[in-house]
Amino acid sequence: LEASDALELLSPVFQNIELRRYAVSRLSHAKPEQILLYLPQLVQALKYERFAQNVLKEVKEQEEFQKRKEDAKEGSIKAASEKTTTGSDYDAQSQQILEQAIQKCLTGDDLASFLIRSACNDATTTYYLYWYLKVEVCG
Repeated sequence: LEASDALELLSPVFQNIELRRYAVSRLSHAKPEQILLYLPQLVQALKYERFAQNVLKEVKEQEEFQKRKEDAKEGSIKAASEKTTTGSDYDAQSQQILEQAIQKCLTGDDLASFLIRSACNDATTTYYLYWYLKVEVCG
């Protein structure tokens, strides 16, 4: 499957997550010059990704998991409810969640992660990605 064909699989017609991941995996074999050629369409295809809902869901699940883990450490619900979280504890947890989200972006197989990786590997792609995103958000 060529990069141009993979681009078509990222249109709003195709909502299947696995199909979109397959398209991204095919795009990952493209040269940076090809990615630049298709970058405007790839940025527009971000609108059809469901990553925002997935990221929020994962962050909430992570926070709930951390809370349950802390409650279990305390040994009882009463002890857990009396415990106060200090600002530094909260900052450390927030930092950990943020680092996990960044790591997922760098290793993820969704379109947004692919574009971030491409931008990290090529300065020209970084420049154009920034401006295409800015135009898409403001326009």
